Amino acid sequence: DVPTMTSQELVLAKQQQQRHRSIILVDVRTPEERTVSMIPDAISLEELHSSTTLHADKDETDGDNDDAILVTYCTVGYRSGREARRLLDEYSPEWKGRIYNLDGILAYTFVEGAPPLVTTTSSSSTTDGKEKGLALAPTNKVHTYGPTWDCAAPDYQAVWFEKTSFVGHAFQTICLSIVRAVQHQCCSCFCCCPSGTRRSPH
Repeated sequence: DVPTMTSQELVLAKQQQQRHRSIILVDVRTPEERTVSMIPDAISLEELHSSTTLHADKDETDGDNDDAILVTYCTVGYRSGREARRLLDEYSPEWKGRIYNLDGILAYTFVEGAPPLVTTTSSSSTTDGKEKGLALAPTNKVHTYGPTWDCAAPDYQAVWFEKTSFVGHAFQTICLSIVRAVQHQCCSCFCCCPSGTRRSPH
């Protein structure tokens, strides 16, 4: 099974990562959820797959990730746990023992001294008209699924989609889950193929 990392452990590990192994933090939530806020320094699942981070081939990477750990997270740890399991199955044995599932962004809001969540601000322009680009700014908002899940720390404001938006969000989540399940099944089939017929994951 994929081991769980608490938010407290994550904050402590990130404070020490300059002296120890680096941390790749992956937000597996939907783009709409990430728009509300993210844990600092996190990347999306799409960004992870579009990079060479997960590949062990030294010719494709600079070797800086040889001892890195990968931590997935979502709201409460359910979706990220499934993604972590899929990633472990797909990229083992190279990443075995180096993939963790966080207890969730809601739990993160309770960690004393943790860097605040961040949100993307609109791009702006300099005096000469050149675009500065998007920037990250601290925020006290965090996405939940509704009033029932309004259990973030008192310093944070829970945000959830309106009913019409939530239907689209739920449909997108279901579709993504189906796609990931198919990917996981395909990967399992490749792993069971006789030697010489297994295809490398992309």
